[in-house]
Amino acid sequence: MMMRRWIGGAMLVAWGCGGATPTAEADAGASARAAASEPDAGARGEADASTRAAAPRSGLGGAVDAMIESAQAPAAGPVGPLPMPGFHAVVTSEEWLGLHPLLDGTLMISAGPKLLRVDPGGTIHDDPALLGGIELPLHDLRDEGPEPQLEAIGEWGGWWTVQVGGWWPTSPFLTLSLPGLHDEPYALYRWKDDRWAKVEGSSRTMIAYPRAVRAWKDDSVLAWRGFYAPALDTDHFCSLCPEEFYETPEYKGAERAVASAKLLAVLAGPAKGPTLSRRDAVAFDALPSGEAFVGLEGGSILVIAADGTQQLVAASGETAGGLHGLVARGPQEVIGFGGRKDGPLLVRWDGTELQALPEPECGRAVASLSIVGPTWWATCGSEAPRSYEQLNFEERDGSLWRKQGEGGWERAELGPRMQPRQVVARAEDDVWVTSHGKDGTGTVLHTRARGAVIELGGMEEIVRAGFYGRGPSKRE
Repeated sequence: MMMRRWIGGAMLVAWGCGGATPTAEADAGASARAAASEPDAGARGEADASTRAAAPRSGLGGAVDAMIESAQAPAAGPVGPLPMPGFHAVVTSEEWLGLHPLLDGTLMISAGPKLLRVDPGGTIHDDPALLGGIELPLHDLRDEGPEPQLEAIGEWGGWWTVQVGGWWPTSPFLTLSLPGLHDEPYALYRWKDDRWAKVEGSSRTMIAYPRAVRAWKDDSVLAWRGFYAPALDTDHFCSLCPEEFYETPEYKGAERAVASAKLLAVLAGPAKGPTLSRRDAVAFDALPSGEAFVGLEGGSILVIAADGTQQLVAASGETAGGLHGLVARGPQEVIGFGGRKDGPLLVRWDGTELQALPEPECGRAVASLSIVGPTWWATCGSEAPRSYEQLNFEERDGSLWRKQGEGGWERAELGPRMQPRQVVARAEDDVWVTSHGKDGTGTVLHTRARGAVIELGGMEEIVRAGFYGRGPSKRE
């Protein structure tokens, strides 16, 4: 747990942004350098090993062009109201479930480190190979059986997926978190040769990790990064540190490293990431046409144009609050969502100023937002935790809402035990929702019915089956 003097390192992955920035620039690992094309002198100074990876994909220029055209196209006109779709359970787990949209239309479902891949057509692939290459938390005890691994994971509050982002299968990036387990609580992987390859690049001072990645200009992938410095985790050293602790060379060095690290960095491709002096970022989105947007504490938005110029759009009055995420609909249209002290926050930047938008009448913050055509989907609740242990300290109430065109928000009823937390809409009839009930079971629901529900079980089953080959995932 970070104390008040922690700078820039608190981890937040905004649902609805994609839920979702690797290691320190000067301390990049050799494994990623080997795959990287040699950058020019300017690029060498601004990126770490993972940002120097070779071009992540081939033959996808048309897909990027289509994304640019879609982002710049005018919004669809009014449509007649569509009936509220039904939602059907497709996946359950005792672990916290997350939805991670990739840039090519693939969707990843996470339960701890376990991943399911949903292709653009909607088929769910439960492929054991998606655990390939992932290292167990206790490296020295990998051959001792699952019990010490499970004991450590349980003691430190879970093992879960921070984000999956990129292009499948040519350049997805995976960030895993093991909070408090050891001095490297975040691990970054890249999919290569049909398995995950760990990207080495942490330094003795700090770790940088992707919170979310987006397609960006010049066929590049841009990441919003978080940082963890063991020396700044004062609970690791003392529950109430004396003032002289903050003057030690270790603490001061970690402060400098985090303060100077790049908040936005290119994971793959030739572009150079923008330089930011702000350290109070809480949300992020970007467009393949070259714009990037950073949500700040208090609700303001930093707009970074394709040519690199920056504009601060200040929030005040009814547009101020705590942002949980941003959704960029075009170079001059960005939707921000989150909460105020008295309820949800929903705002739009129209290229000039922030405007307040009608919010769902849910009484709580907007936790996630997904927009497809004229239809908006949102979940309400407290900022989404990433484990049931954290959920015990959060408001359990969650709700799902839909707005069509110029109409108002309407609530979707999912059942008495369902607590919606995250929504991802890929089409009008292709909407995914995670819900977490009071019985400790998470559910992924979809607007298309399936015959069998994939039961992933809890961490014990995931670790035993996925890493020790002791039984497959259950099916109903």
